[in-house]
Amino acid sequence: DQEDVDMKLGGTSFAKMGCGAAATHNAIILAGGSSSLANVVKFMQAHDLTLGFAGVYFTNIQLYLKRKGYSNKIYLTKLKNNIDEKIKGCKRNIAILAYKHSSGGHYVAIKYKKSDKKFHFYNGNGNKAEQSVDTWFKNNKTRSPLCLITI
Repeated sequence: DQEDVDMKLGGTSFAKMGCGAAATHNAIILAGGSSSLANVVKFMQAHDLTLGFAGVYFTNIQLYLKRKGYSNKIYLTKLKNNIDEKIKGCKRNIAILAYKHSSGGHYVAIKYKKSDKKFHFYNGNGNKAEQSVDTWFKNNKTRSPLCLITI
């Protein structure tokens, strides 16, 4: 959870703007990889001019994943009613989701677990599991998807 991290990020703190780095780190861990949150932050700070003001760019998360050997696909359009199928259809059933909400934006890592047929959220949604990400958006009109990166 990004609120538990005492680290500077860009012009502010990790707790305020670290969700993109946290989601990237969490996705790699969920994929069974090795990740250092400090290394993710170092990369993001070296490659992203918006840190501390507007979070990180989607493309920098995608670039970091590629450099770490994780093939991925980015979706920036047509995210209404088909996020579930995109996560279920990717190699590891893991994704990083960026969404807009009433007071800004947020990134979360999501893993679909076939064992309980639920989508598990990390660093968001109270780390609760949901039956459907699509329904999660429909049930809260203050949220709307911005980007999905599947790995």
